[in-house]
Amino acid sequence: MKNHSQLNRTLSLLLIFVILIQQFGCISTKKIQPTDLSIYEGNQYKLRYRFAVYDVKEAQVSNNTLHGKIDLTYKSSQKNNFVYIQPIADSLVKIDSNYYFSVPLIGIKKVYKKDKEPVQTALVICGSIVGILLLVAVLTTSFDPLAGL
Repeated sequence: MKNHSQLNRTLSLLLIFVILIQQFGCISTKKIQPTDLSIYEGNQYKLRYRFAVYDVKEAQVSNNTLHGKIDLTYKSSQKNNFVYIQPIADSLVKIDSNYYFSVPLIGIKKVYKKDKEPVQTALVICGSIVGILLLVAVLTTSFDPLAGL
């Protein structure tokens, strides 16, 4: 009975670990130059403004200025592939009463894109499962190196 309880405990810990890895996954971050934002127009943007991060709809680059609409109720259907935009100063972001904003490209401090990597996540999960199962197999076998002496 003791082996069963140890095996159940180990499998429970393994499942918790696998679920956590799958939930958060492996994420890659890519730094983007503000002048290259027009290449990423199909992605979902997030604007960091006044200590918060806002979803942006209808983002486009024209005349060296990024334009879009801050939508406080919009929830993206995408779970990843966001392009985050951080201006140098909040005063450079101009927002009108309809939540349309504009920020000059030279006023953007940092732009980066976060992507979830499903293949890397799957490899980490499979490697973790194999490693933990090997560890369980070694620990549950009765091996006495001095028995033959």
